[in-house]
Amino acid sequence: MHTAICGASAPDAAALRLGLQRYADRHHFSCLCDSFDSVDNLVYELTDDRRFDLLFLDADEQPVAAAIPNIRQAGFDGKLILLSHSTLYAVLGYDWQVSGYLLKPCDPQRLTALLDRLLHREDGVYYLQTRTGTVRLSYDEIVFVESRNSKCLLHSQSGRIYTVYTPLAKIEAALHDRRFLRCHQSYLINMDHVTAVDRQFSLISGDRALIRCKQLRAIQHQYLDYIREKER
Repeated sequence: MHTAICGASAPDAAALRLGLQRYADRHHFSCLCDSFDSVDNLVYELTDDRRFDLLFLDADEQPVAAAIPNIRQAGFDGKLILLSHSTLYAVLGYDWQVSGYLLKPCDPQRLTALLDRLLHREDGVYYLQTRTGTVRLSYDEIVFVESRNSKCLLHSQSGRIYTVYTPLAKIEAALHDRRFLRCHQSYLINMDHVTAVDRQFSLISGDRALIRCKQLRAIQHQYLDYIREKER
């Protein structure tokens, strides 16, 4: 997730960055956060094709009524959240089509509730970060994930392959579900999409995933136990 904070004081921006990072760590995804001291600097970046999923705009420090149209015209199509010491902007925000409102100083519980609502966090769904934004994939859509050098390739049922700059171990932790099996140092498979197993797993995509040689029998049995339990 790529976020931006605009116009906030250094203490407010630091508290918000910390809250965002802790939320991202709990949900096992990466979070980049850029700060801008003025709307003009933010707009300049937006017109240079910079993309943000969330934008936190300090309403106490910026001329909000003029700033929001400029931000939208510059190409920002993500979710906009206003920051303020006053509850006044909670009402006015609806007229400006903002997605959320946060009182300063940033309260961790309110920030968590806001992010849960905006990001639609739910069980059985994985959110991956791409260079163009956040992609929502149900667990069933994921066929397998392979680690390749410094990146991971997530293969989906649609045939689309997503490049993710997240360690495979971190993806495995996020996909905390019995259907996912770490069968090899470089492979994490969805056992619901296996068509055959011998010394490798054959998948519905036509791909084959390696199995750790030293754990071949144990991993084969783990897969068969999963299938038997599923069919009961």
